[in-house]
Amino acid sequence: MPTGKTLSAEGLGELTLFAALTDAHRRELADLCSAMPLGEGEPVVREGEASRDLFLLTEGSVRVSTGSGAQAQELAVIQPEAVIGELSLILGEPRSATVSAIGPASLVRVDGEGLRARQAAGDPAALQLAWQILAKLAARQAAMNRELLSLSQPTTTAGDEVSRLRDKLFAEWSF
Repeated sequence: MPTGKTLSAEGLGELTLFAALTDAHRRELADLCSAMPLGEGEPVVREGEASRDLFLLTEGSVRVSTGSGAQAQELAVIQPEAVIGELSLILGEPRSATVSAIGPASLVRVDGEGLRARQAAGDPAALQLAWQILAKLAARQAAMNRELLSLSQPTTTAGDEVSRLRDKLFAEWSF
């Protein structure tokens, strides 16, 4: 996976994920971050790949899909400031989807192994970044909950199916 130059603390401060961190924390984390330019169709990550790196989309857009060939299914198109790879970073599981550039795109790559090592050592900067990632996940979960609740209004047969899905999902989630 091609990566570019290490980013400055000032450059990181312009990104939402890093904006709440102090200048000192951004300086401490800058060596874990590098620019990653992509051309059209180039993958950020591939489904099933074992990698813990985290990515922040800074320019362009990317397609999230599962499967391949005739079995490929597009899940989403995401725009700048999106965080990519947080589940693999946190859970250590293989990538759950393929993410590829739709056109030219730029990302920031965060070395996942380096970040986890610093978090395990109790590094305050790494722990602050983990908190920011958690906040992104919580916001995404809240949006999914709102969407699921709006879809589950029992007005159609499809609504009944969504209600059953909601019941199953909510039974496994803690709030």
